[in-house]
Amino acid sequence: MKYYPSLFLINIYDQIRFSILNTFRKILFRPKIEGNLLIVRKGTVGDHAVCQPFYLAFRAKYPDKKLFLLTTHLDWEAGKIANLPEALIFDNCFSFKDYSVKSLKKELIKNNINSVCEIPQDVDTLYTQIRNMLFYRYCGIRNGCGWQIGNSYLLKFFRYFNKSHPREFLKHQQTINKQVNFFIPENYLPLNVKKENQFALSVLLPKKYIVIAPGAKLLSKKWDKFALLIKSCLLKGYHIVIVGLEIDSVGQIAHPNMVDLCGKTTLEELRFVLSKAQLLICNDSGPMHIAYSLNTPLIALFGSRNYPGNWWPPENERNIIRHKADKKWPLAFVNNTLLSAKLCPALCSIELSEVENSLEKLLAAHLP
Repeated sequence: MKYYPSLFLINIYDQIRFSILNTFRKILFRPKIEGNLLIVRKGTVGDHAVCQPFYLAFRAKYPDKKLFLLTTHLDWEAGKIANLPEALIFDNCFSFKDYSVKSLKKELIKNNINSVCEIPQDVDTLYTQIRNMLFYRYCGIRNGCGWQIGNSYLLKFFRYFNKSHPREFLKHQQTINKQVNFFIPENYLPLNVKKENQFALSVLLPKKYIVIAPGAKLLSKKWDKFALLIKSCLLKGYHIVIVGLEIDSVGQIAHPNMVDLCGKTTLEELRFVLSKAQLLICNDSGPMHIAYSLNTPLIALFGSRNYPGNWWPPENERNIIRHKADKKWPLAFVNNTLLSAKLCPALCSIELSEVENSLEKLLAAHLP
């Protein structure tokens, strides 16, 4: 086995960060859940879809307790907290942006919250998590779990190619199990679409169809060849359904075998569309996380913005991941707003033929 001095330094650095965070957690909180529980998870639709198993497991374990969600407020209407499918699990949802520090403290005390579980983002720093711990103690919360060291970008080029990067779900699963002896199974929400909405969608949808979701919240997460892919699929006789926000619409393409639902579905209706699909082709986005939570086969396209593996779907025979990275391109630039606002060279280097081959492989292997 080859010895890397950089790997030794990285492991020492990460261990120091872990020890500091763990020391604060042990000093400030008892490792258990009692009374009403506040779950803290920032992010957008995909971030909450990833955390569905945690929400469901805590609700099942504590059916008589009140569960609250504290998160960030999403800007677009379909993604507001109250409209998320996950909101049905909670007694109430709060947004950081709706409160000052003092008013949030008052709200948490009013709801008699006794325990907190923070499920941090991969970009949350050591400082951010310690600050949050101190705030929850300031609110009188004595029981807590969930904190873990986020990704470090020290020697990030070396980390990218030489360190393993487990899925976000698995990291949180392991952390919570260690801290409070509670194993979270990877189960997801069942569909909850009204029958009349199911009927209306079923009228629009072909009997068999492939879903394509060309959008993503950042330009650096968008593959640049979706229009070509859609035209190719239509030429081959496939029925295509396009989903996403209104701005993701491919209105310039008109074809009798294509249904454009961009901006026309709620999140729960989107889940219904994905559940009936033959497969999904997408970027790293909310529809990707929703699709694998419904066991819908998918082809997910990744560039080099994040460490490989962090946000990937479960790797199995139903999910194909197309990922490219090279040292000549920007790597692990998740904290760089300028690069995040541009197309990612690594992602755009994925050829149309590679995605077409993955599509044929998935259809041949798993679908009638």
